[in-house]
Amino acid sequence: MNGIIAMESRMQRKLHVRFGGGNRADSRSSTTPTQLTETMGPYHYDCPASILDLLGPPGNEYAAKWREACRARLALTSRRKPRPGDTLVLAEPLTFTDGQSERSFRVVQSGRKTILRRMNDGMGVKISKLMSRAWTIVPAPAAPSAT
Repeated sequence: MNGIIAMESRMQRKLHVRFGGGNRADSRSSTTPTQLTETMGPYHYDCPASILDLLGPPGNEYAAKWREACRARLALTSRRKPRPGDTLVLAEPLTFTDGQSERSFRVVQSGRKTILRRMNDGMGVKISKLMSRAWTIVPAPAAPSAT
C-alpha cells in the first residue's frame, strides 16, 4: 500500500478512505493503481489517527472492524519505547529458535543500540514487530538520591 487518502463525496456528504497501492493484474495500464475503500477489504491497519478522526459512521461492518483494528494498532504503537534499565514483559511467552521460551527481558544499551536480553540466560534477542505486540514495562528502580 502506497498511500491512504481521505476523500469527500459531495453527492453523499461523506468522507471516504481510499487506499492507493500496487497495480492490479487485470488493470489496463501499469500506471493505474488499485484503489480500495475501507468497505472493500483492506488488510493493512496502519491508517493514521488524523484520517480516522475525520471519518463519519462506517459504511458497513467490515469498515467498522477495520477502523477498530487500526485504533488497536495505534494504541500499541504509540506507547513509549522500552529504555535501558527497564524490564519488558510480554503478555504471552515467546519461543525462540533455540527452543527457549521467555516472557521477561532486560532492556540494555549496547553501544548506540538498545537491545533485549532474556532474563533466564542473558542472551540478546530480537523480537519482530515489538511495538505491535502486547507487553508491559516494569521501570528500572530509581537510583537513591545523594543528598
